[in-house]
Amino acid sequence: MNAHHCLSPRVRRTLRITATLLSAALINAPRHVAAQSLALADKAFTNSDWIAASREYRAIARNDSTDMRAHFRLAIALFELEQLQEAVPLFARAVTSGFQVPMAEFRQTRAFARLGRIDDALEHLERAAAAGVTVELIRSHPDIEPLRKQPRYTTLVDRMENARYPCRASEEAHQFDFWIGEWSVTPWSATGESAPEAGRNRVSIQLEHCLLMEEWTPTAGPGGKSFNFWDSNRRKWRQVWASADGNSLDYEGEFRDSAMRFSGWTRDSSGKRVLQKLTFLKISADTVRQVFEESADEGRTWRITFDGRYVRLEPQPRVRTPPPISPSSR
Repeated sequence: MNAHHCLSPRVRRTLRITATLLSAALINAPRHVAAQSLALADKAFTNSDWIAASREYRAIARNDSTDMRAHFRLAIALFELEQLQEAVPLFARAVTSGFQVPMAEFRQTRAFARLGRIDDALEHLERAAAAGVTVELIRSHPDIEPLRKQPRYTTLVDRMENARYPCRASEEAHQFDFWIGEWSVTPWSATGESAPEAGRNRVSIQLEHCLLMEEWTPTAGPGGKSFNFWDSNRRKWRQVWASADGNSLDYEGEFRDSAMRFSGWTRDSSGKRVLQKLTFLKISADTVRQVFEESADEGRTWRITFDGRYVRLEPQPRVRTPPPISPSSR
């Protein structure tokens, strides 16, 4: 007779439960060990303990060739340990697998730059840029200093900056640069140091040269501010003004005949439409003339409402040309 049948039903049930639990424990044991190993690896990585991190991630990667996170972090640990020759193929594998491609390419750039393999570093730098690495990181990271004198580097960074900051390179966006600065504003007809000051104006570059912001502080009356920008949709300049007394202006204009010329309209106190013109003329590097005009008869006649002289508070430094060298002194 089978000994198992000699046992009571209760004992047999207890044995079955025990066997089930033991089987589950044996199945889950590798998972538990793997979880412990991953926890140790991640803790070492977080603490920049690159020796321990490389050891733990290497064990994980050896047991699971599909774990790209472990392979990528192993590559970083090896990189930080200056084991660059071993790290590079792991970063290349990450790229092939589509894992962390921008940083994998940039790490290869850094590795090849450290190894003095400039052409390889430049190749991967171009790939990193195409994958989305920012121009700010490329310009600032010390590892790629050996690349910065290379024409390929200069061409790449210029192209990236033009794409990232289009207003810096836009000819139109620089047409109003002559108004940038801090100014004392007086009536145009008044000359000399005794001319009464109408106020001070500060015009500054904002948003990577996409915007000039005016901040007007009058001697008397409400102050105001304006946004001035090249509208790439309208292909026109815009000035949008708001003052502390609730007045606003919305002009459209163009740089023409050596002057910035805006036009628009407002309403007078009775609600009648009044046409407006605003012109900025560069007189010299440190002097700008600003003329407001308005027409209450739809442009048949115009009258000047403000004619101002802008004088730069801190004149721009003059570039002195050295005197020619006489033949006798050569």
